[in-house]
Amino acid sequence: RSKEAAKHFKDCYTIELIEGRACIDDTLENVRWLTGNSVDMLLPIVNNLIGAKNRMQIKDKPPVYHYAFFWLDAHYSDPIPNISQYKECYILEELEIISGYRDDAIILIDDARLFCGHPPAPNNPKDWPTIREIFALLNEKFPYNTTTIRDDYIISYPDRLDEPFDAEWVSSYSNRYPTE
Repeated sequence: RSKEAAKHFKDCYTIELIEGRACIDDTLENVRWLTGNSVDMLLPIVNNLIGAKNRMQIKDKPPVYHYAFFWLDAHYSDPIPNISQYKECYILEELEIISGYRDDAIILIDDARLFCGHPPAPNNPKDWPTIREIFALLNEKFPYNTTTIRDDYIISYPDRLDEPFDAEWVSSYSNRYPTE
């Protein structure tokens, strides 16, 4: 995914909890490979985005949008029980941190199916929020976003982007749901 993201974004950050789990590609100059808990690693990234956005804003001018795309996929999904010191899913904590970049955040949460009920064993359901909790937090922290589920993703994006998101949905609908 990093290779594809690197084609479309000026700066990319990928966070892996465990050293050596990421397939690092040193040829991708705009990708920063970080190791650690996403909650700890995400805060300085969001603070840097906020600082850069604030430096670029000019008083008495129309707003300039500085979108940041957050792909959240740092939840435990190995086929063996989690024996680490970390809980299995930090989605709510990650969303709290990202909410500092509120107006220009585009959020994609992978594996929506895992939040629609208790995730299957060997996962610990107590470590996972429900889809209702995720939507409630997104609606609270990102009040000007459209939040929905598309395919296996929870997606939240600024309302001003409704048109391109809807156009993509319509244009790819027949691929998603082919008819006879």
